[in-house]
Amino acid sequence: MVKLSDAYGGAQPGSSKLAEAYSGKRKQCGDERATSSKETSSVTVKGRKPRLSTGSTCPCHKSFDRTCPQCVFGRHAQTWKETHGSVMVKKGAQKVRVVWLQARVSASGKWGMGCALCSRLREKILQEGSPRCRRQARKWDCKWGRFEISSLSQCQAAALSNHAMSQCHRAAIKFLEDPSAPLEVLVQPEESDEALLHGHVPQPEDWLKAFCLVRNPVSFLKGEKQSENDSYIAIRKCKVTRFSMKNLVSVMAEIVRRQKRAWIEKASHICVAVDDKAPYRLLRFRASFQAQDAQEEEPIAREGVLALLRHGTDSVSAMDVRELDEDYSARMAESVSKAIERLATPLGSDEPNEACVAAFRSHLWTVASDGHRANGKCVAILQRSFVNVKVLFLDRAHQIRRAALPVSLQQTFQEYWDDIFGSVGVKHALVPDLQNSDQWKLRFALLQKELSVMHGALPANFNRASVTLSYARQRFDSASCPAAKFVLFMLPLALLLAYQAADERLQRSVRVRSQCLLERLTGDRALVAGLSADFGNEAFVRSHDIKDHDPSRSLQEKDRFVARLEALFLQAMILSENPGEDEQCQSYSVRAVRTAMEAGPIQYGDRLHTLWSPVTKTRCTEIMGALQSCVNATVSRLNVDINPRDLQCCFAAFNLEAWWPAKQSLEAGDTAPWERCQARLVPCFRLLCKAAAQDVRQGALEFEAALAELLTVSTMEQVLKQQDSRLAWRRVLGYGAALRACGGRFPVLSVIVSWYISVIDGECQVERDLAILKSLLSEHRGSLDIDSVTLSDLLEMRLDGPQCQEEIASQVVFEDVVGPGTAAHPTGGVLQMTPFTRQCQALFIERHGRRFRCYSVRADKGQPRQKRKDSVISWKRSQRQAVNALVKHYQEDPSSLQTTCLGAGFERKKFVQKPNQKGSKNPAWDKNLAKFHKTTMAREKANLAARERLLKGLPAAQPALRPGNLFKAKPGRSNSDFIPLDPSAVVLDVTAEGMESPPLRDQIKRPDRPDSVSLPELLKAKVVVVDDVLAVEQMRTGMHLGHFGNLLSIHSSSFANRPE
Repeated sequence: MVKLSDAYGGAQPGSSKLAEAYSGKRKQCGDERATSSKETSSVTVKGRKPRLSTGSTCPCHKSFDRTCPQCVFGRHAQTWKETHGSVMVKKGAQKVRVVWLQARVSASGKWGMGCALCSRLREKILQEGSPRCRRQARKWDCKWGRFEISSLSQCQAAALSNHAMSQCHRAAIKFLEDPSAPLEVLVQPEESDEALLHGHVPQPEDWLKAFCLVRNPVSFLKGEKQSENDSYIAIRKCKVTRFSMKNLVSVMAEIVRRQKRAWIEKASHICVAVDDKAPYRLLRFRASFQAQDAQEEEPIAREGVLALLRHGTDSVSAMDVRELDEDYSARMAESVSKAIERLATPLGSDEPNEACVAAFRSHLWTVASDGHRANGKCVAILQRSFVNVKVLFLDRAHQIRRAALPVSLQQTFQEYWDDIFGSVGVKHALVPDLQNSDQWKLRFALLQKELSVMHGALPANFNRASVTLSYARQRFDSASCPAAKFVLFMLPLALLLAYQAADERLQRSVRVRSQCLLERLTGDRALVAGLSADFGNEAFVRSHDIKDHDPSRSLQEKDRFVARLEALFLQAMILSENPGEDEQCQSYSVRAVRTAMEAGPIQYGDRLHTLWSPVTKTRCTEIMGALQSCVNATVSRLNVDINPRDLQCCFAAFNLEAWWPAKQSLEAGDTAPWERCQARLVPCFRLLCKAAAQDVRQGALEFEAALAELLTVSTMEQVLKQQDSRLAWRRVLGYGAALRACGGRFPVLSVIVSWYISVIDGECQVERDLAILKSLLSEHRGSLDIDSVTLSDLLEMRLDGPQCQEEIASQVVFEDVVGPGTAAHPTGGVLQMTPFTRQCQALFIERHGRRFRCYSVRADKGQPRQKRKDSVISWKRSQRQAVNALVKHYQEDPSSLQTTCLGAGFERKKFVQKPNQKGSKNPAWDKNLAKFHKTTMAREKANLAARERLLKGLPAAQPALRPGNLFKAKPGRSNSDFIPLDPSAVVLDVTAEGMESPPLRDQIKRPDRPDSVSLPELLKAKVVVVDDVLAVEQMRTGMHLGHFGNLLSIHSSSFANRPE
């Protein structure tokens, strides 16, 4: 412990009174001299005799008086200075403890204690502070800084602790650590912040830690342990418990819900998206608004989590078993009402906000969900209580996934699909087995590494080995990327199957399955794999599987997709090679065929497999025809699901990107495109007006007038860049520049546009939210309540709460005060609250008071607690006591307790095992027990042999090793390994250019036409030299390997030039 003057490096404050306070001296009542409370010295008091000070009494009393503040201070001063009355500050690279609790006697002779740090900061602000600091000097002019704490109620440890938590004291500590820091960084910008941060309340850093706990999911218990470690490092007394962290998250979630309730109350149209992930049901809403001011910059739509319900209700504990018998659609419709009631209920209240509930019921127009059959009935039931519900928006991504299913149902492609990806009823497939086995992943990666060593690069020019194909069977579109990877990694996958088939250490079923898959990996299968990958890559699921898709674009995107399918697959353009300069820029079909053709034969065990086998023209036509049938089925389903006469597709009338080319053609003199657009899209708008019960004729006039004004170059540049027409149509609602058409008034069109802007096109974002919910569940288990209120708080804070640290607390640093371009100051700065944090702070104080980090010790701490009854552990404990008693009874008297629980006539002696029924003599002994017993005997034999070797002093027996043999090392070949050639044997040269400097010139014969050598000439030869042996083996030439049955060997020209 050091004096305050030492902490400043020996510098003393300028004021004489401060010098006395910082020097560690104290004045007694009526004394003009300062003495230390620990010293034993002679004290002279005017009018009294000198007496000896004991440090526990004041000069006014001969003995300790518990009603005297000075006596109380004298007795407890040393203890207080070691605990609450001192602080750890940085001094160089170390931390030292500085005592701030001091006492002094004023000029009037009145004694008082105070804080030396606050006193120094107070005088510094009055002397050298900026005008802003001087205006707020009253905040820093506290009693502790003026040494006016003299009442008995304030002479206690709690008062010292409260002052140590005050904002003024914290600023004084920062000023102590760096006196050269600007005082502006220590002053809160708002006067209300001082009251909010006074006392034992959460500080900005506590809110930041709670925010981090939500953004990076960590359980409350782990957060408590981290807080305990942080408190230990910072030399703080109390940590933040998991219960306090839960309270912080609940308060922040309530502030977020307040904003949502305000959005719903002033919304003009609302849409709700629903999805389930048992046992949780997540509902998300989107609300649109009518602008009150044409220059208003507020977003035209707001969205967020409506509620997270467990088992579709807001109170599982209040459920009745009869509720489970209700129809699923009725329960889903009821969950919408439960969700808005939960959102509208403030924290700590049992009654929902009726205004919010009423606004939601009257403004809900659209419900979005997946294509489940029960959702249609759900909308019909919802219309009883939500009278304005117009349409059910089915998720386009789900419809597209189902429309693309024929590629996995057609027989030719289904066989490939079952072998590679599997299906319902197929237990094993290549990709799932590889993805679920770490051993397979390791072998796959090492095989790719082996290929990179042999060929200088990984297949398909990948820079690193891929160890997973990222496949999920429950999502069809997740196979598009693995299908492409299968084509790119076809060769290492074939080697993996060969390795598995040849490894005798594996189970026979694995070897047989791998061998069958490898044998089916042929030329036609390569073509099927390439076409399947190309088709999966063309599916436009991802165009809808985004956060905020414009519903007006669905019809146009479907037409473009159908046109691409016709060009690529129905017109067979997918099989053509790209005429561009980059040879790598090819379709997956071309790449798959090339990979199979260029791959060499794979030898495993006593078998040889070639990836490219002969594929006839008829077989290729059959494969292409099979894919074309899948394309026809897909297009037919899409035309039914995405029909321009469906109400869900009628929002295509607002797609400015579809109108813009027709407008340009109209300006060029061609009226046909504009007339086609009118004939197709204007009826869609009329149908929307009918559904919304609006004047169709008036709405059509307003629509055409606004459309003509919006189709400008500047507007279309923004629409094409954002791929969203809603940014332009919001001008109808009064956002941005006002429209001149119709006098700027659109009574019918504004209703339809507001409805259009509020629509959630599908529930893909809800599925992403459920994935985040899964990550939260992986951390928060024990802290969750049965109604999932805490989990809902965490999820809403993660999705709809602040997204960055600046929204929780802002930093005020030296550069912000002095100005840019200055050097960084070692003090750094301070954290100041934001409007969101101020609301959280006020609500926390209202709900929990000023007791943050103030925890009393449990009265029963350290004492053994009474064990609970009627719990699972208690029943387990009782069972253990019961069986112990039974064993004890048997040991004392084996014939006791003959009565059993089975009733009269079932004595215990009838169930005792007879000596002639032990082991294999028991009638219940079966083959499984016999197999188990056989293993037991084998282990006994092995253990006996090991003990005998140990007794004889012999080393342990060496077990037989079972290495793999796929890449078994082979000895190098020498000239003696080659079979000598008979001098009369004929070597036939059928290369295109002829051999250069060949050995055995006298035995080499070259036909006149090497490209059409006759069969008799082949039969006379013993050795044939060709340009590419691999091409002959794969039957990609006019020669066939069967013609060479009588030959000694067949070699390439480069190998035949060797002298051996």
